Amino acid sequence: MPKGTKKSVEAPAGIMGGSKKDGKKSVSKSQKAGLTFPVARINRFMKGNSGTKRIGGSAPVYMTAVIEYVTAELMELAGNNTKKAGRKTVTPDDLTTALRGDADLAKVFAGHGIFVGDRINKISETIKYTAAKSKRSAAAEA
Repeated sequence: MPKGTKKSVEAPAGIMGGSKKDGKKSVSKSQKAGLTFPVARINRFMKGNSGTKRIGGSAPVYMTAVIEYVTAELMELAGNNTKKAGRKTVTPDDLTTALRGDADLAKVFAGHGIFVGDRINKISETIKYTAAKSKRSAAAEA
């Protein structure tokens, strides 16, 4: 063999991880488990946030199933609240009402809040801002 040429060696299917020559399509962990939420992403978050690098194979699948179930329950209750109000869009108020209305979800989410960027509910009267009246407007009222 001359010096500048390399012989290409192909590994049998299954030894090298990238290609499948037998025609099978890759199936995600979410599809295998029958879930909508991404199992691989939950696995990555669990590895990054738990402090351990080794996570069991079924732990992210179970966690994803739990998160998907709680989300489905919450969205169902919030959707019912939206229908009762005669609207088509779910608002953060509907989510809060659904959370606080269901006994089990209220127990799970006790001490947590849903924050909305444009307003704050239940502000104490002592800390509310009131515009100070100018001397001219005070004199005009008197």
